[in-house]
Amino acid sequence: MKMRALLLFAVLSQPVPSFAQNLVVWDFATRDGKKTELAASLTHEFEEALSESRAYVVLERRNFDRLQAVIENEKALQSISQITPAVSREVKQMGVSVVVFGEVFDDVRSGEISVAVTFQDFTGEKLLVKSVLMRRGLALDAASRREKMRDLVRAISGPAVKPPSTTEAQAPRPAAPEPIRVRVKDHVFELKRCARSGESLQCEILITNEGADRKVSLFASNARLIDEGGTEYQAISLTFVGSSRRTMVFGNNKPPSATDLATGVPVKAVVTFEGIPSSTQRAALIEIRETAGGFYGGRGLNAQFRNVPLPVP
Repeated sequence: MKMRALLLFAVLSQPVPSFAQNLVVWDFATRDGKKTELAASLTHEFEEALSESRAYVVLERRNFDRLQAVIENEKALQSISQITPAVSREVKQMGVSVVVFGEVFDDVRSGEISVAVTFQDFTGEKLLVKSVLMRRGLALDAASRREKMRDLVRAISGPAVKPPSTTEAQAPRPAAPEPIRVRVKDHVFELKRCARSGESLQCEILITNEGADRKVSLFASNARLIDEGGTEYQAISLTFVGSSRRTMVFGNNKPPSATDLATGVPVKAVVTFEGIPSSTQRAALIEIRETAGGFYGGRGLNAQFRNVPLPVP
């Protein structure tokens, strides 16, 4: 008897991660921890479908050479706890706050292949688990695999959250803060939003160049946050979303994040701070500064966002 294709959705009672959290998809592996050709194809197709959905900020490895190298050098992993501390620190410095692991299980007896994905943050908490079943005969067909991964992403992006309690339902929710715009010479910097994950804070900033086309290089060390108590926090990472530009560095210096600024076209930068206490409700200052002159030919632009409300944890 022919077996029908079934979809199996296993959902944890946790909310879907928020938009502002940068995701990276780790290499999928079999249940016994092996990297296979099928697992590699499903990894690429799931990452592609997740990016196309625009429901998450996906740091695609083909756009981040360092990230690609880190993942390829690690063995097949299925949990955040299996990532070494050194690699964990390096990945977080790239702006990653959530890692997606995939497990591929070929059930020969039933004739079906299960693909399960787990979203985890760096505390080890499983934010989301979902899976899909596909017939073994479809595994060799690229179009069928892509459609199954799109089905999985559609399920992930849906309203799979636990219903709020009576108290939560009645409590008014604060309105999202308006974007903060500042003009620095012929550039406009717009702080779109910030999001927390524990003591980690990520802020999205759109940069629009209204002058001639130019290149820009920004160092994380030139970004800082000062809270209302006067405590200063230096950014641990600053990345341009989707940029793959390489820059030359000297000695042991960390490379800047670089991109091309075309006239009138906004680009998105994501800056990450660590160690922000949950009690901190407002930033007196969030600042991004471009180094003037030197090897990178910066113009010394200095964008300052003042009195910035921070999201409640």
